[in-house]
Amino acid sequence: LPDDPKDRTGFQKSFPASQKPLPKRLFLRGEHLAYMCSNGGSEIKFTPARFNTAPADDADTRCGERIIVTSTGPYVITWNLRQVLQTGKGDKYNIKVYPEKVVADNFRFGQDRSIIVTLPNDVTMIRRDQM
Repeated sequence: LPDDPKDRTGFQKSFPASQKPLPKRLFLRGEHLAYMCSNGGSEIKFTPARFNTAPADDADTRCGERIIVTSTGPYVITWNLRQVLQTGKGDKYNIKVYPEKVVADNFRFGQDRSIIVTLPNDVTMIRRDQM
């Protein structure tokens, strides 16, 4: 809460109505949705979204959560959380296509540079800058 002398968060104390933050919505642009559906995807069904995390004693923790990753079908999608929060636009993202349906995705623990992607018969790790 911005004006709370005890530095409490919105999880510890309710926000006054005048200070509630505006929600940010992440979404895919229409042309990407059309492409995904026309290339074998019957419907868009996202896996649970994951945020990058870091151990409490990590020097880079000051940066906090920076990236969000999810997948649908054979596509892995990442959003830069800072850009979304600064601009309010949830339509800036990166997509990577795999030959098979992505079963699960998550960050390598303690960093946001590598994403672990689980396919039905394989597990692979990709650097975020390769997306």
